Amino acid sequence: MNENSHIGNTNKDGFSVNELSEWGELPDSELDYESDIPAFAAHVLQKRNKRLRRDWRENHGEPKREYRNERKKSEQKLGHIGTSLLDVRDKITSAQAVKQELNDWGVESINSEIPTTDEESIIATYAPLFKFLGENQAYNPDIINEYEKISDKKRQLEFILRTSLANRVLLFCSDAFVGRKRDVFVDSLQRHLELIEGARNHQSNHYDREDIMRGIDRISLLAAMIGTPEYGAIAMAKDIRRSGSNKDISPDFPEVSGTSSGVYCERDASSRVTYASIGNWGPIIDEYGAIAKVVAKNNPGDIQETEYKAVRQAAKIFAESMDYNPPYKSSSSSYVSSFRESVAWAKLDWPVKAQLRGMRQKISGINLSGIGRFIGKSGCSKERKSLVFEVDKLKSELSNFTNNESSDEDKQNSLRLKN
Repeated sequence: MNENSHIGNTNKDGFSVNELSEWGELPDSELDYESDIPAFAAHVLQKRNKRLRRDWRENHGEPKREYRNERKKSEQKLGHIGTSLLDVRDKITSAQAVKQELNDWGVESINSEIPTTDEESIIATYAPLFKFLGENQAYNPDIINEYEKISDKKRQLEFILRTSLANRVLLFCSDAFVGRKRDVFVDSLQRHLELIEGARNHQSNHYDREDIMRGIDRISLLAAMIGTPEYGAIAMAKDIRRSGSNKDISPDFPEVSGTSSGVYCERDASSRVTYASIGNWGPIIDEYGAIAKVVAKNNPGDIQETEYKAVRQAAKIFAESMDYNPPYKSSSSSYVSSFRESVAWAKLDWPVKAQLRGMRQKISGINLSGIGRFIGKSGCSKERKSLVFEVDKLKSELSNFTNNESSDEDKQNSLRLKN
């Protein structure tokens, strides 16, 4: 039977049966029933209207949630893509930039979520948390001045770990920690406080005091490092890695949060810290400092401009260092190096890098921790001119010498002068 014999070439809505069959992928067997055509036409109209609404939202509506989340995440980290240089500087030097911006607009300060009226009020806010952890609520009124006198970042982090929780709360609620630094720390305390209250209401002992204190230690160092060049370089390196063809994160690449961060403290019965380790923040600070020192030497001038270049350079080196170790191995594998060795490898030149990477990935337990001594002395580095350049130079001189129409005596005198 002809498929158009029931309703002619078009239906009452102006669609041909061929169009209906194409849009709705209706089997030819279903077109033999004239009663199904109106229902199918209504179905096609509904699909078309839905498609038109979707197209309109994509062209005229708000950006997709995924895009907004990714952009927000990028801006929070450091904003190396789609962000002005001024924005990046503000995030790198967060405290100074925010204060300067406020002063430019005639604003003295910003009220944070926690009122900083007096120390007792701040400590009282987390009294249940102190009680659960067995922490003393006594604090040092000069804790902020003592912290600001420390210039070395590793010593600052160790100072935060060794100080009491009460002193730590005062630090993060002071002007020394603003923006996301304070928000991350305060949100962590509030979350632990809610967990403790929930466990108490349900008569559960699921949350251990030591586990909660370890979590607070780790989040304290993470919050303290947010907005620093070291944190920005690590975050940018991961973004560079994920934007490339090889998105695997190397097993030696340092984690800055959670149990893998290596942040650890030992406390005695009186909650006094007897041992403190800043974990992965140590090598991160050291490796960034070495890169920043070289960048500052090669780019003397504005401090903020030099810091911005150092962050970008460190991020590129950190991202390239992930090509050194096999991504399918664990961090404890004998084929996986330390982060320091990977960064040293990334600073070398080819073909030395290829040879060392092959040795690292094929020889179990090999010790290549001293490859940093080859930096600047391998391949086509600045200290040693390129062999290709030297060969081309000799070829050019030889060609000019042979094509020269001077006498043999003049050529010999020229060679004698060069030698």
